[in-house]
Amino acid sequence: MAIADIRAQTVPTRMKYTGFSRTAEFFAAGGLSIILLPLCLLFAPDGKEAEAGLVGVASIWLAYVINDPHFMVTYQIFYRDFINKIKGEGYERPEQIRYVMAGLVLPFLLLLWVVGIFVFSSGLMAAGMMQFMFILVGWHYVKQGYGAFSVLSARRGVFYSKLESNLIIAHCLITWIYAWTMPMAERVPFEMDGVEYMAMGFGQIPIDVMFVLFVSSGIGAIGILVRKFVLLREFPPIAPVSGLFITLYLWVVWTGLNEAFSYLIPALHSVQYLFFVYLLERGRARSQAGATKLTVFRQLAGVAAIALVLGWIGFHIAPDWLDQNLYWDEEALGPTIYFATITGFINIHHFMMDNVIWRKNNPDMAYLRG
Repeated sequence: MAIADIRAQTVPTRMKYTGFSRTAEFFAAGGLSIILLPLCLLFAPDGKEAEAGLVGVASIWLAYVINDPHFMVTYQIFYRDFINKIKGEGYERPEQIRYVMAGLVLPFLLLLWVVGIFVFSSGLMAAGMMQFMFILVGWHYVKQGYGAFSVLSARRGVFYSKLESNLIIAHCLITWIYAWTMPMAERVPFEMDGVEYMAMGFGQIPIDVMFVLFVSSGIGAIGILVRKFVLLREFPPIAPVSGLFITLYLWVVWTGLNEAFSYLIPALHSVQYLFFVYLLERGRARSQAGATKLTVFRQLAGVAAIALVLGWIGFHIAPDWLDQNLYWDEEALGPTIYFATITGFINIHHFMMDNVIWRKNNPDMAYLRG
């Protein structure tokens, strides 16, 4: 590909960044990990249970203000003007179908799944929900990492060819599958929110195969990025590129580098997500007639407050009350089955709503340019 062809993939007008906004973007996209991982390795190395426990306690409190709200803000974005979305007012038919499937069909099917768990006192169905959620977590992380890479690159006026994009996407998907296979070699039990499930135990060979694919696809993805910017004679945009590879390697594959750091990964992922929610909601607020800095602030504060309250109810008040006051077969389903099923429902639904919201064909994504 000629240099002129590569330059044609960029646009002449780029977002204007101050030093502060560049720094904030870098840390929000994943750069905080570059600070927190060394700190954890230094002050809470593996083997020091007390120090790791303190980080674990901090991560629980972070869940109240970061992790839980990041799930609930998705509901606000997704179901805003939902009737108009499913009617197709301003949305193409494929987007209309996606909103119907993720907004109506999927939650109904998930609700049937939860009802089946209680009606049949089925530990197997509960374990299946936990396994399904676990599989989708990796997909969600790598998808968000690629989305951060794409959006932030575009805001800098940097775009990628189909070949470049496909190689990076392939590496993301292979990374997800490789990360999922690693703990599945032996048939050993795992526990998630009080529900036990078994690893598939398919042996070491599939993991070795995925490792080879992981390394080779990584070389291809990194190599084509290096080639692109060498030909452009430009330095690659730091926040998008670092955000992508921090997500893939530190948050998905090598999560066991340090126990204390692993406790912080959900919060770091949520910060990355909430940064794009901030860009989206800020752009939406600014697009309204007569918008001022005060009205933009009020709208952002309103979204944040609702997310905090819904997160508190959905992940704490409701499941805690149900687990303490309603009867279920504890021997078959575990001691906190309401917490497990509500968490599973919200997580799985969040992944699917997220897959609808953050698509380039979704008209709402135009607000990211604001």
